[in-house]
Amino acid sequence: AELERVRPSFAINAQDTFALVFCDGLSASEGFLMRAWYESRRFPCLAIGGSAGGKLDFSGTYLHDGKQVLTGRAMLIFCKVPRGIRFSPFKSQNFVPTGKYWMAAEADPVARTVSSVFTEGGGSQGFLAALASHFRCPENEVQQRLEDHTFAVSVGGEMFIRSVASLGADKTTFFCDIEFGDCLHLLKKTDFLQTTRQD
Repeated sequence: AELERVRPSFAINAQDTFALVFCDGLSASEGFLMRAWYESRRFPCLAIGGSAGGKLDFSGTYLHDGKQVLTGRAMLIFCKVPRGIRFSPFKSQNFVPTGKYWMAAEADPVARTVSSVFTEGGGSQGFLAALASHFRCPENEVQQRLEDHTFAVSVGGEMFIRSVASLGADKTTFFCDIEFGDCLHLLKKTDFLQTTRQD
């Protein structure tokens, strides 16, 4: 309903228009916003952006629209490229797949948590326990072992990072929503400058 009220001042054409999308990260609504965006079929252009972060104590996230400070909102900025100019997104990330992944068994996309993952035998176990088993270390050392790693989901053959906010014995919290059945691929960090130059 909110998107139905959005009235860009010019025609949207994927060849000369893109949208910058900023969403209050504390609202945990980026996934819902983008689902509504695609289902509305009203904005046929590339959407670039993501979560707007706030203070590290998670007390608030603040957006500014040029006139006022906004919280609990999303901001859409439609950008028209001058005639004769072409553009494409540049996506680079300094992580490569390790070949290991876990499928989420218990996940809460609103709280952005994963409590358990499926095992190869068809059962399930706590995510932290599964990580400890993989790294062959006690659970209290998993955080240290993950320093050079991150997680991602694969969409259309591309990896999209899903960073861990906090590890816990009963649940792991992410900065992005994770759904039941999502495969969390373990990625290993590579050299940032070298990867960026290569990409």
